[in-house]
Amino acid sequence: MIAINPEHAETVGDLNVQTFNGWKHHPVTAAFLHGLDVMIERYRELGADLIEAGTMREDNSGLRNPDVIRGQILVLRDLKDMDLPTLQGIFGMEKEDDGYL
Repeated sequence: MIAINPEHAETVGDLNVQTFNGWKHHPVTAAFLHGLDVMIERYRELGADLIEAGTMREDNSGLRNPDVIRGQILVLRDLKDMDLPTLQGIFGMEKEDDGYL
């Protein structure tokens, strides 16, 4: 298990919706999120190409396996769509009625 860096946890704990949204709409973040979209599309194209060529294999643990390709797409989408409560949850911050601790 990976240990949580206390400095990162403190930074995430200090975030509020306004600062998180500022980060989410920053030009550098926009470029990063666009890169995730590009990667998602490449995995989708890879899957389509493998299906068309008849070379996708359920018994393969690599990138010819549909579950591996699907998993990569889902992880990239999760990263792209991450919201503040999800990020705080990664750092073990518990939700209360009035927000996150």
